[in-house]
Amino acid sequence: MEEFKVGAGLPTSGIEMNKFLLAAILFALPIEYVHAEGNCPPGYFPQSGPGWQGCAPGPGVNASGNAASRPGGYWQRTWGAVATSLNPPAGVTAKGFASKKEAIAAAVAACKQKGGGDCRSTFTYFNQCVAIAQGREQGVSMTSAAGSVERASELAMSGCQKDNAGHTCQVVVAECSEPYYQSY
Repeated sequence: MEEFKVGAGLPTSGIEMNKFLLAAILFALPIEYVHAEGNCPPGYFPQSGPGWQGCAPGPGVNASGNAASRPGGYWQRTWGAVATSLNPPAGVTAKGFASKKEAIAAAVAACKQKGGGDCRSTFTYFNQCVAIAQGREQGVSMTSAAGSVERASELAMSGCQKDNAGHTCQVVVAECSEPYYQSY
């Protein structure tokens, strides 16, 4: 069994120490700078075939060498409102407005124009569909909102039939106030 001595083989004099440090530094320096893209500019990767070599844009880089731009814009919320009057009976909707306040004002104004005496906003919604179901015999109505006209109509009919003690109801309004894409 060989004996192992701690520190064996390490330089002990000043000159040997300097040579050791110089060798360690040279060994630690990279011989050649390594590119992940080979000889291609950043964002490109090497591509080659028999007798040719080139660079192709990587993901997210367009043909001009710039990062691909994302489309600029946002989804604009739209509001809708329902306004009703009991004396005389009237009901209207307004949809596609930029603010809740605008939708309410438009619905109340349309209700008054239709002859409603005591028009007031009874329901607001945004980026949804609304349905109003009204009972034929008792006239009690139900307003519901959902992600689709079909679902809003189902909810309104269900509530209307419940509130009208099982009497016949019909959907009298079904419409959507949908968001739209606004470019910058």
